[in-house]
Amino acid sequence: MEWENNSNYRVIVDNGSHMIRSGMANSRTPSITFENITALNRKTGNLLLRDQLDQIYIEKDFMYTKPLTRGVLVNLDHELQIWDDLLTKVMKLDGTTLSFGRLKDFMINMTFPVFIPTKLREKMIEVMFEYYGFGGFYPV
Repeated sequence: MEWENNSNYRVIVDNGSHMIRSGMANSRTPSITFENITALNRKTGNLLLRDQLDQIYIEKDFMYTKPLTRGVLVNLDHELQIWDDLLTKVMKLDGTTLSFGRLKDFMINMTFPVFIPTKLREKMIEVMFEYYGFGGFYPV
C-alpha cells in the first residue's frame, strides 16, 4: 500500500469536540481548520455545515448541534456529513467518489478522546474502513 512508504498518502485528522483540524502528513500545519458544529433548519430539514453557517440570518429557524460532545460521539449522521465535507476538501475529491474505494491507498490518523467508550471507538474505526474505504487507520 502506498501509505506505508509515502507520507503523501497519510491523512491526519484532529477530530475535536469544538474544532477539527486536518491535512496531509507531509505538511507542517493543518490545511483545514473549522468548527465541529452543524445547524439543522427546523422548517426544511436541511443540514448546514462550515461555510454555510455564516449565511444564517434568522437564528430561530435553526437548531445547532455538536456531533461530538465532551469527546463522545452523539450524532453519527451529522459527524459523517462533516467528515464527508472535510475529506472532500482535504483530499480534493468530489463527494461522489469518497465511499467507492478511492481511499484504499490512503491511511488516516485520527485523534480520539482519552475516555471514549470502546463501542464508539469501534464504530468510528468501522466507518473509516467500511464507509470511506481507507487502507489503514491509526488512532492517536
